[in-house]
Amino acid sequence: MRCFGFTLLLLPLVSCGGSGSIQKVTIDPEAASAKAFELFDKNSDGFIDDAEVQSAPGLAEGMVRVDANSDGKISPEEITDRINSWNESVLSLVSPELVLKFNGRIVPGALITFEPEPFLAEWLEEKRVWSNQFGTVTPQISRELPGMYMGYYRVKVSKEMGGKERIPPEYNEQTQLGVEFCTDRPIEENFLIELNLGKSSRRR
Repeated sequence: MRCFGFTLLLLPLVSCGGSGSIQKVTIDPEAASAKAFELFDKNSDGFIDDAEVQSAPGLAEGMVRVDANSDGKISPEEITDRINSWNESVLSLVSPELVLKFNGRIVPGALITFEPEPFLAEWLEEKRVWSNQFGTVTPQISRELPGMYMGYYRVKVSKEMGGKERIPPEYNEQTQLGVEFCTDRPIEENFLIELNLGKSSRRR
């Protein structure tokens, strides 16, 4: 089977203000955690395991950070704690710049949708942005304010040519791509996230 891959390069995250003009989003951690388990804990064992988390690609990409005890599964308390860390951050927004690649080549003119995982949809909004001629995108909450609220997002990519969708469904309506926007990615990772068809997200 042919393997397709996207690379998302996240450059350093910065504050987007200090002027008081940005209203910080506060997510209800207990409510969001309960919703996540309602949606994804299919065997009702009180954990979201490695197989179950694949249905939530944004959460799957962030599993290395939410799985505090590194046991390979997520507890309700771990999701609650992770959301609390976003709520307690001194930053209102993070401002990633991303570069989109397909089979090793940049993808200009693609529509990228950042869709909050459904258990966060009550607090976070979907955002869309087009990649430029260099394949880079800078998602933002409004025209005036570059940056995104912290959280788990599904990443959907679409590029039509000749009236035909050129991106496989694994990367758009049936996306397996996801990202956690946050402030605590290790510097040594250079904010580089590789997302590949049929494989868990890995960083290098």
